[in-house]
Order: sequence, then structure tokens, then C-alpha cells
Amino acid sequence: MTYEGEVEAFEDAYRKTDSPKPFLGAKEVLQELSKKGITISVLSAHPEDEVKKEIKQYGFEDFIKTTKAGVYDKTKVILDEMKSYKFTPEETVFVGDMTHNIEAEK
Repeated sequence: MTYEGEVEAFEDAYRKTDSPKPFLGAKEVLQELSKKGITISVLSAHPEDEVKKEIKQYGFEDFIKTTKAGVYDKTKVILDEMKSYKFTPEETVFVGDMTHNIEAEK
């Protein structure tokens, strides 16, 4: 199977599952970070249309500055985002929900 085929299979399977639910208090944390002027970006392997739908559904759209979906190798995208916003590593926090995100965090 080609890479594109794998992506398509993943996206098809993802769309057939129940939408994930945010953690209790997530909206309040995002709201507080946003009030403090902290830039919040979302990087996700999930399909872009699903990520944007979830952000809107959970009422997070006012707090999230950018969304990049369909991102499987987050390392390069994190570095690009840091460069774009002129963030240093000391100013950047990456929160992942999968074990492979640990590599990207380094």
C-alpha cells in the first residue's frame, strides 16, 4: 500500500469512530492561556475537516490561532511554527496525546 493509500485508510477509519471528547476543564485552560496572550496551535494527524469540526463543536475556535491537520511527522511542523512565530525552544510547549509525540517533543 502506498503512503497516500495509508493516509486515506486512516482517514476513512477515523471518520467511522466516535468523536473524542475534551478533558474536563480544557476550555477554561485554553481561555486562560489565550487571555494571557499565549499563542495556541493545534497539530494533528487527524483529517483537517474533522479537527476543525471538533474545535468548533467544543467551542475552542476563539482560543486556537492555527490548525495544521494531517500532520504525521510533527517534528518539522513544530520547528516551522516556531520559526513562523519567532518562538525559542524555551518559549514553546508541546503537548501530545500519543507516545510517538515524545520524539517530536525532543
